[in-house]
Amino acid sequence: MKKRHNIQGALQSDEQRGMTLLEIMVTLGVFSIFVMGTLQFYSATYKHLRIRESAFDVMHDAQHIMSAIGQDIRQAEEVVENYQELPARSVITAFKIAPTLSLYSGQTMIVYWLDEARPTHLFRSVYKNGQESSLELSPFIQSLTIQPEGDRLLNVQLALQDTVAGQLTTFQASSTYAMRF
Repeated sequence: MKKRHNIQGALQSDEQRGMTLLEIMVTLGVFSIFVMGTLQFYSATYKHLRIRESAFDVMHDAQHIMSAIGQDIRQAEEVVENYQELPARSVITAFKIAPTLSLYSGQTMIVYWLDEARPTHLFRSVYKNGQESSLELSPFIQSLTIQPEGDRLLNVQLALQDTVAGQLTTFQASSTYAMRF
């Protein structure tokens, strides 16, 4: 076997000459298949996580809305029928809050409404002494109904809906609350 010196001065046999072009192409092909599989797995996992996150957001909004409405119903002195407000709002319901509660002293109204420009956005406004304070509760409202069920009972039915990555997520909640006053 014949020995020769390479550039660094080390001895090298004729059989050790590096990788051929075919070996490099096969290696790159196997590596690219591995990378493509990894990217497809990552993409599918990411899509699944986005859908799950959307579902959690919708459930969180539903819990928050039902909690706020339940608290307002318990503090309500009366439900105000046909409450008129600004024209760009679609009022769902309005509550006159009992003045005996320390949190809302004086004449206080709480109004739940949908924005007519964005009909899936639910807002809660508190009117006290001529001042309005509004908070957006959710951008995912599909429907919200508050119906009387007896003398001091109100049934609340809520449906929220969101679309993420082409998949529809829907959450429904229903509960009956009693007015204290």
